[in-house]
Amino acid sequence: MDSEEPAFIVWTSGSTGRPKGIVHTQRSVLYRAGLLVNSAHLSCADRYMSLNTVSSMGGLLNAVAAFLSGACLHRVDPSVVSLIGVLKRIERSRITALIAVPALYRALCRLDGADALLTSLRVASSNGEALLAADLRMMRAVLPEQCTIQMVYGATETQAGMRFIPAKESPEGAQVAAGRPLPGVQWAIVDENGSMASAGSVGELWIRSRYTAIGEWEDGACVAGRLTLDGIHGARCYAMGDLVRLREDGVFVVIGRKDRQIKINGYRVEPVEIESILRTEPHVLDAAVVPLFESESTHLAAFVAAGSSPPADLAQSLLEVLRDKLPQVMQPQRLHVLETLPLLTGNKLDMEALRRIDIENRRR
Repeated sequence: MDSEEPAFIVWTSGSTGRPKGIVHTQRSVLYRAGLLVNSAHLSCADRYMSLNTVSSMGGLLNAVAAFLSGACLHRVDPSVVSLIGVLKRIERSRITALIAVPALYRALCRLDGADALLTSLRVASSNGEALLAADLRMMRAVLPEQCTIQMVYGATETQAGMRFIPAKESPEGAQVAAGRPLPGVQWAIVDENGSMASAGSVGELWIRSRYTAIGEWEDGACVAGRLTLDGIHGARCYAMGDLVRLREDGVFVVIGRKDRQIKINGYRVEPVEIESILRTEPHVLDAAVVPLFESESTHLAAFVAAGSSPPADLAQSLLEVLRDKLPQVMQPQRLHVLETLPLLTGNKLDMEALRRIDIENRRR
């Protein structure tokens, strides 16, 4: 098989829940799996646990990385063995490298006794979505001192960056800086007018590489989709959809998703900043903020996961916290307390389900 021919189709639901097939070649998969092996120094001495969904890009890359390095791969489905079951498996199997999405790290680190069950880890790798500053603080509190935290930044279509987070680094915003540009990958930060953004400015990240996916799978054929072939040595361009800036030390800082940035009364609002405040409050296990478009106006609704026995006045107390810490334009009109947040199959937030919950609660 030629290295540029379709070899893998990875189905992703993104944030919409609608399946989309992304077509990869042997070249793109081996490149990305090789980055995992080389960056984390995986070897036959490692016991490598993947909590990524088996059918996701992360799940595919984890398997190939284990095969390439000789590491013993452990696949665990948290929905089957439970979160405490994952921790006990890590301890019992003396897992040395763990890779998961931030939502799972967030849940694991909150469990009682997590620190005592994670002592074998030397690498904790986060992928799939942004790692929040609150997540990083939580992970540092329970991971062993010798364990390094790695950020893997990219999408199903392409890899964009990777780095290990220095032990003393303190995030400057709600999200942890995503990663350093990779070898063999060119990038550009593009402003609203489609021009190169000035140094230090925010714009959408574009990636150009021979190691991207080659297209999308539609009706039994590979089509270009959002990937643009530029005709030079088989490289393709992909717009990440992330608004980023480049720090002076050459690290990408993700400001937010282009499709999540909201304008309310002429002001730009980033939901992640509101979510970060909610996650630091007692009784809040996780949080999400979504925009609602009603009667030609835009406002916000907040949702928190608080387990099965939250305080009766939790919603009101959280709204008071937000009023004290945020300008009026960033304050949600409504806040809903849930046992858990609804997730898609890839452990990403189900935004449409949250909007339905808001509508149902208002009708009661």
